[in-house]
Amino acid sequence: MATALRFAILARVSTEEQEKGASLEVQEKELRQCVQSKGGIVVKTYIGQESAMGKKSRLIFNQLLADSSRGLFDAVMVYDQSRWSRSPAQSHHGLEVLLENNVRYFIQCTEYDLHNPDN
Repeated sequence: MATALRFAILARVSTEEQEKGASLEVQEKELRQCVQSKGGIVVKTYIGQESAMGKKSRLIFNQLLADSSRGLFDAVMVYDQSRWSRSPAQSHHGLEVLLENNVRYFIQCTEYDLHNPDN
């Protein structure tokens, strides 16, 4: 019997105004539905408001990367690429960390091959 893929989901917004709306709820709901469609289970959630600057400078994102090295999950799922990172350098670094830790990467229900950056 195959073991279910263990997912971490990342749902984030950049501003407090977005946080007060349904955006985080919508992201989380859709991500959970995608995980279920893949036959996986959500074992960790990273949800909240953070931006690339200031006191809340990517604390959630950095915790996810740290946890990926602990083997807490097999895959990460985000709502869209901008929820992962809008900075090309930060995005690339984060994806390299996932690759090093053998963690798969999904944008909603689509998996991206971290070994092939052209996909």
